[in-house]
Amino acid sequence: MKVLSWNSGGLAHAPTIRALQAFIRTHRPDLIFLSETKVASARFQPSLLHLGFFAWLEIPPVGLKGGLFVTWKHGIEIEPVRLDRSCISCLVFSHPSHCPWLFSFIYAPHIAERRSVFWSELTNLGNSFSGAWLLLGDFNSVLSPSESGGRAFGSSSQNDFVDFIQSNALIDPGFVGNKFAWSEVEGSPAFSLSKKWKSTKSALKVWNQQHFGYIQSRIKSLMSEISLIQSNPHSPANAAREVVLQESLQEHLLREEVLWKQKSRELWLTCTDLNSKFFHASTACRRRYNSISSLKAYDGTRLCGRDNIGSFLVNHFSTLFSSTSPNFDDSLSELVVTIIYLN
Repeated sequence: MKVLSWNSGGLAHAPTIRALQAFIRTHRPDLIFLSETKVASARFQPSLLHLGFFAWLEIPPVGLKGGLFVTWKHGIEIEPVRLDRSCISCLVFSHPSHCPWLFSFIYAPHIAERRSVFWSELTNLGNSFSGAWLLLGDFNSVLSPSESGGRAFGSSSQNDFVDFIQSNALIDPGFVGNKFAWSEVEGSPAFSLSKKWKSTKSALKVWNQQHFGYIQSRIKSLMSEISLIQSNPHSPANAAREVVLQESLQEHLLREEVLWKQKSRELWLTCTDLNSKFFHASTACRRRYNSISSLKAYDGTRLCGRDNIGSFLVNHFSTLFSSTSPNFDDSLSELVVTIIYLN
């Protein structure tokens, strides 16, 4: 089972949801834990449902603060045992199916005193279950000063966290990827027209390739650059560079959505997730629908091929719109009364 945990910092805006969707498509998790959603799940859950996440648990935010959300795909059996503003704990009856285990999704309180109480409550929960216990999320604590990246953490808070881990015999498995989840770097006339048209067409092709072409390749490249920077030691220069790359990534993700939306011509759809299988399939269907693979002639024979179909259509419409030069009986003209109204 592959799990994604993300402190989103708020899912009210489309760029954040697009980033989440791109990450899901890349890593294909089976279960997702989102903390600090700051909005009700109705704002983003339909996009996740579209990606196969059919079930979920939610702790709604209070105003614009907090909010926890856990969602999973078919095949995962989960039973909730504790839900509050800082934790969602569940029993998992799958992966493996014969041995239930406890899964706690954590978003620890910011205030040290509340964290201390939270560790005690979490310890009681762990003691009530004798099986395996996995904790995942944002603990808002560090095991050593090197993990803070320069941010201030009190020694008592650090000690409480260390005591919690040791008293519950927990093991830190380490991590791969970004060490920190935050950043401090906030163009005769007909000939002339034809020439200009060709010049504009060529310029647009170049512009498209340089600025809009190869979108998917550019997205992968930007993601790789971001991952590389995140693996380096934290510094103001790296943080500033990451901000620039993240903005460029959001712009390219938006372009990818608009591209498929325009190609599919399904302009009526208002789903948040526009870059989806629906638009890809819709584009292919529209192209098939607009093509003529064969025609049935008057004698019942089937015409195939571009030249045969083209000749048949030209002859058909030429005959259809040709005049038969009918004779008009002059006596019929008496049936038409000409009236001129004078104001």
